[in-house]
Amino acid sequence: MPTTPYPATLYAGNQNYTITMPDIVVVGGVTYYFNAWTDTDPTNTTPANRVRTIYLDHNINLIAQYVPYFEVSISSAPINVEFMLTGPT
Repeated sequence: MPTTPYPATLYAGNQNYTITMPDIVVVGGVTYYFNAWTDTDPTNTTPANRVRTIYLDHNINLIAQYVPYFEVSISSAPINVEFMLTGPT
């Protein structure tokens, strides 16, 4: 998946920055949902949390990973047939 770079010059020092990624995005007609931060920053202790605070005291490259979101629609004939859906595996 292509990335969207956001190069910025932010001031270091006693500065905390909070980054909030959207839960769901639509790109090119495809729906994606936030999965995890996949960068190697050792201060990231909650990679599945889309809200993240960083203390800027070094250069950092952050990567927010999104995965495709798919829906399933199940119909039956005759109607009212019970079924079970399990997963993920």
